[in-house]
Amino acid sequence: MLMNKRNMLYVAVGLLLIIAIGAAFYVMSRAKAMTPNTYTKATAAPTAGACLNENSALEVIKDRNAIELSAISYLIDVPAGTHVDVKIASHTADSVTGSDRYPSQYGSYNFVLEKENNDWVVTKFQRCNP
Repeated sequence: MLMNKRNMLYVAVGLLLIIAIGAAFYVMSRAKAMTPNTYTKATAAPTAGACLNENSALEVIKDRNAIELSAISYLIDVPAGTHVDVKIASHTADSVTGSDRYPSQYGSYNFVLEKENNDWVVTKFQRCNP
């Protein structure tokens, strides 16, 4: 009986150690990504000028959902269900530029996304005038 409890303890400690190591690697792999922001902080930042417009000639079908999700996930405190228009201005295999246009109380922002480890990561995010 004592041996089973000891083995269970070893297994539990081992699992916790594996989870901690995995979390550390995940955090280190995303270290270049910008830290998510609050809209209060983002709207207080200087403006980048005009917001980027949608480039209707682009055919962004494959990555569209991942791009939009990455672009809108930068602001962490906008309430769920808030409508945001994501306008994609340019798209390559490694980089996307565009703008997020939230309702006025949350602001509008130009963004740059770069592909890192097969994920789209925000590398620039700055307030803009719609």
